[in-house]
Amino acid sequence: MLAFDRDGRAAIPQTCRLCTQDDEKLATETRLRWGCDEPLSLEEWTANESDDITSALAFSPCVRCEGSDEECPVCDGSNEWKLLRCPHAVVEAWHLDVCHGVMQQRHGLLPFTGGWMQQPALYVRASRIVAAELQRIESDEHDRAVRKANRRR
Repeated sequence: MLAFDRDGRAAIPQTCRLCTQDDEKLATETRLRWGCDEPLSLEEWTANESDDITSALAFSPCVRCEGSDEECPVCDGSNEWKLLRCPHAVVEAWHLDVCHGVMQQRHGLLPFTGGWMQQPALYVRASRIVAAELQRIESDEHDRAVRKANRRR
C-alpha cells in the first residue's frame, strides 16, 4: 500500500514491517505514531504532522463537503480529511478487491459474471468512487508532468 505526500510527489510505503521490527522500542513508537492499534486524537496527529508518513495521511478534497461547508464534521472546513489510523488498520480485503476490479475494467473486464446490470450494487457504487479518484490522481500527475516540461523549455 502506498501513501503520497500532500503534493502527490513521493510515494511512502505503508508497511507493517516498520511496526513489527526487532527493535521493540522503535516498533512501539511507530505503532503509536501511525495509529496502528487505535485512532490518534487530532492533537496527536497534528503533533506528528512533520513526520513524512503522518503528513501523507491527509487528503484533499474533503470526501464529504469538498470544502463547501465550514462546519463539516469530517474536515472542520479545512477541505482536508485526516486518516487517523494506519491504512492497514482500516482497509479491508474488499476495498482492495474493488481497486483490482476497477483496474480490470480498464481492460474491458468486469469482476463478476455478466454485464453491468449483474454486478453487485455495492461494487458498482464503490467502483465509481475508485475510478473517479484514479482519474483525479492521473490528471494531477499529467498536470505536474506538463508543468515540469514547460519549465524545461
